[in-house]
Amino acid sequence: MAKAEALRGLGRMEEGLAASEEQMKGLDQIERQHTEILYEIDKIQELKEFCDRWAKTDGSDDPFVMVNRVKVLFKTGKAGEAVSC
Repeated sequence: MAKAEALRGLGRMEEGLAASEEQMKGLDQIERQHTEILYEIDKIQELKEFCDRWAKTDGSDDPFVMVNRVKVLFKTGKAGEAVSC
C-alpha cells in the first residue's frame, strides 16, 4: 500500500494504479486507495466496473461501494443523482 501511495503522492498515478492492482491480488483493504487513484485520473468507466465487481463481493449496500458510485455519478455529469444518493 505504501508504494502505491508514494507513487500517487509523486503524481505518478499510472504507476500507483499498477502498484495498487498488484497489491489487491493478495491483500484486502486496498480497494479504497485503488478507487481514489481511478477517480483522480478520470478512469471513471473502470471505477464503475470496479464498483460492480466490489458490490458482488461485499454487497451493494457497502458504504464504500456507495460512495464510489456517487463519485461516478458526479464525474459523469449527474450531480443531481449524486446528491440524492
